[in-house]
Amino acid sequence: MISTPISGHTPLMFTLALSPCCDLFDARGESERAARLFAAAEVVREDIDYALPVPDRDEYEGTVVGIRTTIGGMTFAAAWAEGRAMTLEQAIEYALAVETGSGEVT
Repeated sequence: MISTPISGHTPLMFTLALSPCCDLFDARGESERAARLFAAAEVVREDIDYALPVPDRDEYEGTVVGIRTTIGGMTFAAAWAEGRAMTLEQAIEYALAVETGSGEVT
């Protein structure tokens, strides 16, 4: 369970902050990265038993469907599984990483 605060912040704060990052990455054409981070945030919400409010959930589900459509089902499934396997710390590091010109995230 991911319930330990990181740098004085609760996991819920981090997962709520990841959503705008996901939207930004998707808008920049980094849809696989967005899928990974959405999946990582989902695990955190599950671990702390937090359900998105209905308006947010509807927007979230629409965005996730759009990402799946953009990158294709198999690519999406692989990215989603990778994101679900991340720890919260890994997801934060991944969200803050810089994409190189070759598309690699460092």
